[in-house]
Order: sequence, then structure tokens, then C-alpha cells
Amino acid sequence: QERRNVLMSRPDSVRPGRRVLVWAAAVLILVLAARTAAAASPVSRRLLTNGLTMVYEHNPASPLTVLSLVIKGGQRDEPEGLAGLSHFTARLLLEIQDAQSAQALMQQASSTGMAALADVSLFSVEALSEHFEDTLRIVSQSLFNPLFSAIRLDHVKESMNYQRLVLEDDAVQLGHQAQLRAAFGDTAYGPPSFGTEQSLKTIGKKQASEFYRSHFRSGGVVLAVVSDLPEDAVAAVIQKTWPAFPSGPAPDPLPLKPFPLVQGKTYLSKQTNQTLISYGFRLPELTARNFALASLAENILGKGPGSRLWPLRQKEKLAYNVAAEATLFKEAGLLEIYLETDPARAGLAAARLKQVLSELTEHGIDAEELQTAKAMAKANALRDNETKDRRCSNRAFWEAAGLGADFLERLAAEVDSVSGEEFHAFVRTCLDPDRASLVVVGPADIPLVPEVREETRR
Repeated sequence: QERRNVLMSRPDSVRPGRRVLVWAAAVLILVLAARTAAAASPVSRRLLTNGLTMVYEHNPASPLTVLSLVIKGGQRDEPEGLAGLSHFTARLLLEIQDAQSAQALMQQASSTGMAALADVSLFSVEALSEHFEDTLRIVSQSLFNPLFSAIRLDHVKESMNYQRLVLEDDAVQLGHQAQLRAAFGDTAYGPPSFGTEQSLKTIGKKQASEFYRSHFRSGGVVLAVVSDLPEDAVAAVIQKTWPAFPSGPAPDPLPLKPFPLVQGKTYLSKQTNQTLISYGFRLPELTARNFALASLAENILGKGPGSRLWPLRQKEKLAYNVAAEATLFKEAGLLEIYLETDPARAGLAAARLKQVLSELTEHGIDAEELQTAKAMAKANALRDNETKDRRCSNRAFWEAAGLGADFLERLAAEVDSVSGEEFHAFVRTCLDPDRASLVVVGPADIPLVPEVREETRR
């Protein structure tokens, strides 16, 4: 949890704390696994008459049905100069076309949502199961016949510009975007999905309708449903309300530009009460193994009590917040290790953060720490996928990414099979602090120690 050499020589009276974490994680795994086993059935697949393949999970935990459509068209499929096109197009699919239909959705407590990611776009529907058919009938209007009117286009652009400003106002999100740019430059994995003010001016009806027609096809869509309704009933509703789906294969994704050398130093001046200090590391492509390794790295470094960063907050009082977060794309990923601290202590906090990373890459972990990390990784995976909406969207994403919709059921075995030697090789290859991107967000007069000041000033 602290420095590796100190950890190895700690008296036995301190070690029970880690055993408590293992015990607590094990209990949480049993509770969540039992709840999941009682509520959910194995994932099945069925070819529907409209040409879509439905991934289905029966889950009677609540009278709620969630449907997710993952469209194989994201930021990497946006033509040059049209950043934000995938988000813009997916957002238009949410535009209910008349007030009466919108009011009906509200009265039924139904909702829709979307997300535009680097490799795919997501459209989701959530409804009380008794209203599932009515909800699908209403959303099919905008889903299959979206209106590209000037008023709607302007409304979506205004919303995207506002969301980008909100994102830039949050130090953690601002640091995240800086890390993405440092790791991936101007490739599809670098900029935010909202595009830029200039690129949105270029996007119009023609660009949005072409993107929609080329990607909204049965061969480029993954459909997932989690519901208390029987599979036959769900299939019947979808085939009745969506009898025909645009046919055809998905277009090949546009090739990614070569990733740049990781940019080592970024300083963003912002008047904040805390200073964000973040180290970013580019990760390899998305596979089941790399997912498990990234999950272990998150938990070992910054997922709550027992992590390597926790003493910087709890014992040394150097941080208000510590965290480790992985963002995984199809062909690469990003692991961010960060803390938020008092600007007056930013220099010391930055030095300690780098020290923690150096000790992990140099010494690795012992069997006890690995056991704790595995227990926490499995518990967090179950907890993160406990709700129907998260399970459904993740199953659709995993299916589209090639991991398989049943990846959640296989993840525990993948995590358990990682050895200490394999994990140490992973961190030495991927998490070398001397090859990391350092991002600092905070007041311009941060009193950093000299070596960090030189690293962060641009």
C-alpha cells in the first residue's frame, strides 16, 4: 500500500488490514454473485426476423426492460474536419418528434439515452416492462426516420457546445482530455466526442444523414436486452414494433493514424481550489487479458482503501482525492493515475505520486497484494454491472468489441489466472513513469518542486 520496501518489512500487526480487505471483497463477491445468479440467466443469442441478432439476458430482479443498440460507427469513422459527427448523429436519434409522444414517454417513466465513443455509438431505451412495446413504438419514429431539420440541427449543436464547456470546467475531466490528447494526439482517440465549435459549423443535414445511412444497418448493429420478460415475449415485441431494419454490412472502420510519442508535459492554468496532478500511460489493444491486467492495475494503484495511493490521502494528508482510471478502446487504452491536492503542497504530492509509480514498476507486488487486488477487481466488476442499464450497455459493447456478450461471466477466471510475474511485466512495459504523460491542472502560481516545475511548464 505504501512504499514497497517499507511494505515488505512492516510488522505483522499491520498486515491484518489487508486481510480484512480481502475478506470484505470476498463477502461482497459472494453477495453480488448470489444476487446476480438469482436474478440473471446465461446470455443467449437469437436471430430476429428483422435481420438483427438479439443478445438477451433474463433478469427478474425488477419489472424493467433495458434495450441497447451499439452502432459500429464512432469517432474513428468521422471524416477529416467533421469531429463530433458521430455524437451529433446519435444525439438526433433521441429527438422525439412530437410533444404528445414525449409526454407519453414521461407518463410511462420511460427514458432514452446515447453515447458516442471512439469506436462505436450507443443508443439505449429503458422502460417498465408493461410499457416496453409502447416505448419502442414511440422511439422508432426518430430511430428509423430521424428529422434533420435546421431547428433540430441547431438545437443539438447548441447542446454539444454547452456540454463541451461543462467538460472543460471540471478539472478532472479537463485533465482526462489532456491525457487523451497526449497519448493519442489528433487521432480518433484523442479529442472529445463533442467536436469543436468550428467542426460543428461544418456539419449539416447532408453529413449527418450520410453517416446515419451508412452505419445504421443490421450488419453494423449489436442489439442487447436485459429484461424480466421471457425471451420469446421480448423478441415478439421487437419484431412487431421494428419489423424491418435497414439491411447491409457495416462499413469498414477508417484506419487510425499512427499514435504519437506520448507527450510528457502539460500544464493547464485554471483557478481551482485544488490542483490536479495526473500521470497517463498508453495501454495496448483491448483483449480479455489486457482488460484483466488494466483492472488489476486500477485496483492496486487507486481504487479506495488498500490501494498504493491511499496512504497519500489517509496517512500523509497530501490529497483530497486519489484515483486510478482505465479508458479502453478497441485498439489502445489509457490508464490515468491522479490526485487532487492543496496547491501549496502540489510539488510534494507530485513527487510522491511519481515515487509510488516507480516503486511499483521496480519491485512489483507480493502474493498477498495480488490476492487483494484480484478480490477487489472481481467485486468491482460485479458492482459496476449490477444495474440492468449498465449490464445491458456493457454486454452490447463487449459483443461489438469482440470480447463476447458473456465476458462478465468469464472475467473472474481471466483475473484469477494472472500471475505476479505477468502483472509485473505488464507494469514495467506499460507504466514506466519516465515515459508517462504528466498533466497538471491548477492555479498558475503553483509552488512546485524544481524538477516537477520544469516537467510541467509549457
